[in-house]
Amino acid sequence: MHNISHRVKLPISRYPPGLQANMEKHIFTKRKQLGLQLHRMYRIIGRKSKLSLENKLLIYKTSLKLIWMYGIPLWGIASNSNIEILQRFQNKVLRSIANAAWYVPNTVYTPIYRNPQLKQK
Repeated sequence: MHNISHRVKLPISRYPPGLQANMEKHIFTKRKQLGLQLHRMYRIIGRKSKLSLENKLLIYKTSLKLIWMYGIPLWGIASNSNIEILQRFQNKVLRSIANAAWYVPNTVYTPIYRNPQLKQK
């Protein structure tokens, strides 16, 4: 009888196999929650609001930003496309708060908000 041992190295994942699929659902749910909350608050922080930029940003950081930041340690396994979904929402809201022109890139406004991009390039 021959004792042949084959050692196969399997990739070791730090996360359970189903977690990546659940992340997509989690991001979709968070984006939906953010959209509903923004709809409720648009009169306060929208383009035509009379509040100052500082007050609008304070409202954004204390209400909307907390929704998408919940569960941020799990974002290490989120795909780039899922992170970009939330990044687009953040850009949309911040441009609305500042009443930014459509032709000015988001990178110009990011330092003004003192709010980093979700995904640093």
